[in-house]
Amino acid sequence: MAEESRGRSLRPRDKGNVLVLGQKTPILPSIEAVAADADPVKKKKNKTKKRTKTKTKTKTEASNIHSVDGFDDTQKGKGIQLTSTTQTVAVKFEPGPLSSSYDYRSRSRSRSRSSSPSKRAIKSTADMVHLSPRIEVVARKKAAGYGYTLEDSVARLWDRCKEQPSIDISKMEHVSSRDLPFVERTLDSALSHAADCFDDNVHESQWITKVIAPILLQLEQTAPFNSPSRAPGNDAIRLLDIRDTIISPDDLVPASTKELYKDLDKKIGLALGLCLDYTTKKKVDERYTSINQTEAWTKYAPLFLNIEVKKTNSPVDPVVQLGAWTAAEFLKRAEHGWDMTRPALGLAIEGHAWRLHVVVAKEFDAEDEDGNQVKDFKLACIGPTTLGTTEDEEGLQKLFANLCHIVGWARTEFLQWFEREVVQPLM
Repeated sequence: MAEESRGRSLRPRDKGNVLVLGQKTPILPSIEAVAADADPVKKKKNKTKKRTKTKTKTKTEASNIHSVDGFDDTQKGKGIQLTSTTQTVAVKFEPGPLSSSYDYRSRSRSRSRSSSPSKRAIKSTADMVHLSPRIEVVARKKAAGYGYTLEDSVARLWDRCKEQPSIDISKMEHVSSRDLPFVERTLDSALSHAADCFDDNVHESQWITKVIAPILLQLEQTAPFNSPSRAPGNDAIRLLDIRDTIISPDDLVPASTKELYKDLDKKIGLALGLCLDYTTKKKVDERYTSINQTEAWTKYAPLFLNIEVKKTNSPVDPVVQLGAWTAAEFLKRAEHGWDMTRPALGLAIEGHAWRLHVVVAKEFDAEDEDGNQVKDFKLACIGPTTLGTTEDEEGLQKLFANLCHIVGWARTEFLQWFEREVVQPLM
């Protein structure tokens, strides 16, 4: 209790009497002072001399008073003064425990950071070139000039999505007569809610709840996609809400090559993945702790479409988080020696617009810190191309048709790559 009491107050120290802050302390006159009072001349001289000594003493002691780190500079070199009827005393206080409302450690860290340049957050795609692995955004028509090429099946998927016209839902190849009323009801509701979300400028989470998730869940429940095409099979799809799932372990997080940038956000919004059957999942579990860039409940889901959501005119480009998340996927592939030529798909949703990006890797020879030859890679985020929009009925119909094309690609081309690289070596 004694230590706690000392930590909550500042008491001046004096060798004789205890001085209490804020109170006037009487000073007893000396014998010489009493004698001097009898002589008017001496009395006047003593008063003049006493005033001079008091000023000198106060100035000298005040200059020697300790300062406490964390107080404003205006407090340094100043003491707490006690005033009596005859003398002003400058009281020193020593650094020690302070009140519990003052966080010395946090203030100390804050002061030390302020002396160095503050780090910037990566908000634009132009800053992504300062990451490791390096990520650059390239238009599709310029990709070849930078040495990036799309794998054939992805190139066909891209062209099909780009050229997809608006089509009546009843004529879509993946929508059966049984599913048609459910799809129509879902898209009508999404169209209405999208208008409300845009008008009210709502948060991303509201866009997900009212517009995006219902469309993707309808895609998951559509007959061709909600069950395996063979038994056992790994081509049923599911929607994953991964807003609380981070990139893990930390060595998969793309690092900044300069000290000017803060750590990237390790999360995205949603993902579409394949469902592994029991036999496959058991084999994978015996060999790997995870097959993607997470270690949470999603760790055994082959993710084929990564999705980041932003409201209209967001200050942060959704491609930044998509790029970081996808870079972690390629770092995971490199860790296990899986094929790097298969592109990864990313979907950036900003308000009404749904835009597809394709991330491809380019390997090159490099040297490590010891001068040994190693393989390294950099990434290009190619695109975008617009899949559709929730702004009007035609755009929404085109969007759903293109999402069906992407799922069809995932259940064939992507699944073949996954089973060849990850599953077959375990059998």
